[in-house]
Amino acid sequence: MTSTVEPSGIHIPASSSTVRVKLLEGVRRLVDPAQFYWSSPAGVTTNENMDAPVWCFLVEHASSGRRVMFDLGARMDLDGQPQAVKNDVEMGMIMDVEKDVATQLKEGGVELESVEAVIWSHGHFDHHGDIHTFPKSTKLVIGPGTQAHFRPGYPLDEDSAILEDYFKDREVREIVYDGPVIGGYSSHDYFGDGSFFLVDAPGHCPGHLVGLARTTSAPDTFILLGGDSAHHPALFRPSVHKPLPPMQQELLPPSLKTIGGPAYAEPFLQVVPKGKPGPHDRDAAAAFIETLKAFDARDDVWVIVAHDGSIVLDSSIEAKQGILPFFPEEITRWKEKHLKEKTFWAFLSSGNPGYLW
Repeated sequence: MTSTVEPSGIHIPASSSTVRVKLLEGVRRLVDPAQFYWSSPAGVTTNENMDAPVWCFLVEHASSGRRVMFDLGARMDLDGQPQAVKNDVEMGMIMDVEKDVATQLKEGGVELESVEAVIWSHGHFDHHGDIHTFPKSTKLVIGPGTQAHFRPGYPLDEDSAILEDYFKDREVREIVYDGPVIGGYSSHDYFGDGSFFLVDAPGHCPGHLVGLARTTSAPDTFILLGGDSAHHPALFRPSVHKPLPPMQQELLPPSLKTIGGPAYAEPFLQVVPKGKPGPHDRDAAAAFIETLKAFDARDDVWVIVAHDGSIVLDSSIEAKQGILPFFPEEITRWKEKHLKEKTFWAFLSSGNPGYLW
């Protein structure tokens, strides 16, 4: 399928305002990839288990110092989860939460009272974390339709995978998309100055959104906080905008070379087909991935989807402080540090956590 969105067609309003972005790990998961994507072309098998972290982001408004968290990963205690979440974990999902996001922030010198809001990309348990770890003054910001889909929560609805208590005794702000259209999708200008947009990203689940952070101006650079708009970078790489370079083709496994491989301008993975467990709206998810390809091809945008383990570069998470700076360091100056180009095709290397085959 040829992308219908050109990189040059994504108009991001001009602004001199910026944010600082810091990367945190909310949880590590070992998951069955078949729940989230299928191999393309057919017949080429992928790993039975995939290392899938959940990346979370501290976003700091550069001029005012206002702070928000984008996603929280998973909560520490399984006992406090709804039964539906416990069932998922007991069915074989392996999770490791060494320190929750609130603990990481405090140890890094950030007072939780200074975080004005927690923004959920969506309401799934590995992203919403435990907002009770933040003071009541911290608002909960969610996408339109989140409450209609997830509430009433557990235990009011025994089958719900989210706690009803998360919505109580604090300000809950379900945003309105009243900002510019970016890449064909509605947005909300969070700080009101073009530094950080929340962009509608339908498909994965109701209320799902992504963040577009302007990290520098003149020249502009951005980080797209991709949430679960794709569960692996091979869902939008290669593309017609970013074909696989000949040097990288040499890294492909024999199984791909034997059958001639893909056209090297189409992603190695595809969204789970209709009729199988997968996105809430498969067509909407696939359509947004077309826009994701266009963002990804721009030299001024670095796309980081939430479960992309490949950006760590090394199979040992302990080595993550190598090329990729983690909180309390910033990834704001990603372009001058060449972070995108160093990690772009990393999932093709056999020692990489995001290696497919």
